[in-house]
Amino acid sequence: MSEMDKTKYRIETPVPGLTLIDDYSDATCYLIEGQDAALLIDTAMGGGDFPAMVRGMTEKPIKLAITHVHGDHYMYAASFSPVYLHPADIEVLPAMNEMFSGMVAGRELLPENTTPVADGDLIDLGGGDVIEVVEMQGHTPGSIGFLWKNRSILFVGDAIGSGVGVWMQCPFGLSTPAYKKNLQTLLKRLEPIDGLVMYGGHVGQAGEPGTPQYNPPSLEMLRDLIALCDEIIAGEAAKDPYERSFTEEPAYIATHGKAGMVYLESRSV
Repeated sequence: MSEMDKTKYRIETPVPGLTLIDDYSDATCYLIEGQDAALLIDTAMGGGDFPAMVRGMTEKPIKLAITHVHGDHYMYAASFSPVYLHPADIEVLPAMNEMFSGMVAGRELLPENTTPVADGDLIDLGGGDVIEVVEMQGHTPGSIGFLWKNRSILFVGDAIGSGVGVWMQCPFGLSTPAYKKNLQTLLKRLEPIDGLVMYGGHVGQAGEPGTPQYNPPSLEMLRDLIALCDEIIAGEAAKDPYERSFTEEPAYIATHGKAGMVYLESRSV
């Protein structure tokens, strides 16, 4: 694909105060504009001068929150400050910089330039717009979501998938039992929230809204994902080989209801 193609972004405003930015590869980031500040959630990996483009969308100072340190989510992170990141992902950041060197070479995000955040921490944008950190570890050791509290909107990154399943075969991904435990904690936390809406890290993977195949992140997906973890742990999941493993060990994909997971059998116990 040409560089010109990579500079094209799809930009939408799904609700007032929220801008959705989708790059050429269907990596999605979000800009929330509060009264005093704006919060950018992830950076995608499109071409062109992405930081300048985002800064042109608001007159407010921009803070950056990263759901997890995979290249398609933090490629431009070093161009912003502060950069909110979970300590467990800060710990693996040097290894991720090396892994994604083709993307981030010359603009690596350094651990000392991050601001650690953990479950329950609040990012106040002013005017009643408060963003709460929600731990969702599994896809990476420090995966987190960001809950726009006054709007009941949760930005989940890749923590439970964006519609076609979560990758748990990635380097540093947690075991299936550890992931299941975190999902159970997450479900208990989210169930009481009225009208909760989730936005994933790759919105296009959910399919076309209004069609029977439309499958955005949801509480139903989260419940199905917990059930799928049980099947994988018990060795009862109907699985198929998956082409991308990141190691010599073969990866498999399995589904249950609205949930899907790519996993390694060595991590299922």
